Parts: sequence; C-alpha cells; structure tokens
Amino acid sequence: MHRSPPSVEARFAVEIEQLMSRGFSLHDIAKECGISKQTIWRLAVGDARKVSWEVGSKVEKGLGRLRGE
Repeated sequence: MHRSPPSVEARFAVEIEQLMSRGFSLHDIAKECGISKQTIWRLAVGDARKVSWEVGSKVEKGLGRLRGE
C-alpha cells in the first residue's frame, strides 16, 4: 500500500518545530520568510490549509536560509 508524501503544510510544521528547537523564535522565522508571525504560527500548529504558491515559496526560501542552505 502506497503512502502519500506529507503535505507541504505538514512538512513546514516539522521544519518550523526543528528550527524552534534550535533556538529560533516564531518572530525570527517569520521575519526571514517575509510573512506574518501569525501565518508561521498557523503552519507550526497545523492550522494552515492550502498554502498559496506565494506564501509557500517565501516559507520554503526562508526556511532554507535558516537551515543554512
């Protein structure tokens, strides 16, 4: 039986949790991503659904910079 890969939102939640465990705050992450702290919080707690391409792109790039990529 095939398992579908985790959703983008679920993957973002895991990555945000990992960054927070390394000492980054929601504010730090939001600032690096160029989006609101509220949006990062929604992603972190799994309350975001169907993230737009624009927001997803900003989050992907910001999380990459924070991971050191």
